[in-house]
Amino acid sequence: MVAGLWVDENNKKTYHFLESTTYDKIAFMSLKKLKVKSGNLEDFKGKKIGLLRGAGGMNMIKNGDFKVSLLTNDDLMIRQLKAGRIDAIVSNTDHLLSVIENRFPELTNKIKIWEPAIQVNIACPAISKKHPNKKELSERFNNAMRKLKKEGFYEKLFDKHDIKVGYELDEKDFN
Repeated sequence: MVAGLWVDENNKKTYHFLESTTYDKIAFMSLKKLKVKSGNLEDFKGKKIGLLRGAGGMNMIKNGDFKVSLLTNDDLMIRQLKAGRIDAIVSNTDHLLSVIENRFPELTNKIKIWEPAIQVNIACPAISKKHPNKKELSERFNNAMRKLKKEGFYEKLFDKHDIKVGYELDEKDFN
């Protein structure tokens, strides 16, 4: 069993996915004053985009018609945006908003998240499709996870640790 794995076509070949644990929207984020139509890739062509070095699945940005700055951490991306060295950031919006609220509160009401999201990353525990107890383990985990979500466990956990993570309350079938 794997504790967390992105749901994608390659992983679906080997793994059966359990109830999702995170649901991350990857989108353009900018200062509100940036003038573009929407969060579609074509609306940001020619713009200076900050991207976390090593960010997976971002070939549409790295190989697109953008001026890409590969940056080493969240704080650097936000400082570059604040200073006007980049026009926008492409990142997990929930996580980056949490960083802004905690370490850059002066930007809290000055940031825009552009819609639609470029992609959505869904992470779930996964179990080999060949595991002999796959069905039983999946049912037990899924029932427990749905119960924890329904009882507000995620909100309490995130409040305690002062973080934001996207997730869904509804059951999804990713297999």
